[in-house]
Amino acid sequence: MNILIIEPDVILARQYQKAFLAGGVTAHVAHDAQTAIAAVDTKKPDVIVLELQIAGHSGVEFLHELRSYEDWSNIPVVIHSSVPEYALGTDPKVWRQFGVERYFYKPKTKLQQLVGAVKSIANE
Repeated sequence: MNILIIEPDVILARQYQKAFLAGGVTAHVAHDAQTAIAAVDTKKPDVIVLELQIAGHSGVEFLHELRSYEDWSNIPVVIHSSVPEYALGTDPKVWRQFGVERYFYKPKTKLQQLVGAVKSIANE
């Protein structure tokens, strides 16, 4: 399994990458939207783990761009963000339109939960 983690915090990104590698998952990291788009093209991830607060474009803008490419329209996305879902005032159905399978709020999510969810989604 091959995933892409989009996380602007370098230290957190390393920790997430280590956790996924320990779980038997190949994890690539991008720290901003522009790098992430290039990584989707070259790394061909099975799942994308996305922080909404990223440089260059917001995570929502990244999702719009990602879904504008037909080849990438079916890549599942897991949001793992420091922005609580309720703060966005977004109906969960809206997230589904963007291919968001799960939404995790960082302060309430253990890395094992995130790794397990991503593995489960990738195996569906």
